[in-house]
Amino acid sequence: MESISTTVTGKGWKLPKVYRLDKTMAEHGFKVNPVAVLELCHAEHAYKILKDDDSLQVTPFMPCRISVYQHDNGTVMIARMNSGLMSNLFNRSVAEVMATATGQVEGIIAAAITTPPAIASAK
Repeated sequence: MESISTTVTGKGWKLPKVYRLDKTMAEHGFKVNPVAVLELCHAEHAYKILKDDDSLQVTPFMPCRISVYQHDNGTVMIARMNSGLMSNLFNRSVAEVMATATGQVEGIIAAAITTPPAIASAK
């Protein structure tokens, strides 16, 4: 997760929030493997959607999210929604923003996984 965090900011995106679902579950008495959901935001992309009334229907998908989780065997995985595919459901301006953001997020993930991600030691 730390490599993703570093890569996000290095690529011009922000990481406004990280949700540690495993820690939230522990507060309720449940033990699960490490799971983190990272919110990624790119203000220019967000503005292109938020400024247009006809595009606001996609705000439930904002900001972009990446999930990093660990299996029982210790394997760490990265998951995300297929925003590129989803973009086909919306108007052209939304589709363009989502396609651009998807490409950039995929680049962030590709750059981050050059070293194995670890979430067990994350804050």
